[in-house]
Amino acid sequence: MKEVMTTDQNISDSAAYEDLVSNIGKAFESGRDKAVSLVNHEVVRTNWEIGRYIVKYEQAGNEKAEYGSVTLKKLSRDLTDRYGKGFRMTERESSAIQ
Repeated sequence: MKEVMTTDQNISDSAAYEDLVSNIGKAFESGRDKAVSLVNHEVVRTNWEIGRYIVKYEQAGNEKAEYGSVTLKKLSRDLTDRYGKGFRMTERESSAIQ
């Protein structure tokens, strides 16, 4: 059997190779875009659910919540301690609930 040796230059000059690179690139970009979209969807859904839990807790069966409570500040501290970044309140948010 005779082995065919091809140089990098010959491979990269071929239309078939360019199609290969293009198809792989399209598959990669499509997968990445879908992953980003799914992650964004889950982040929004999760944040909405977290908000629903907080409102339910704050309202405690009442029509309106008594805002200005320490609940959000305590939640921020406790969730940051337990899960790390992502639950810290900014100064603006903290002052808005006082």
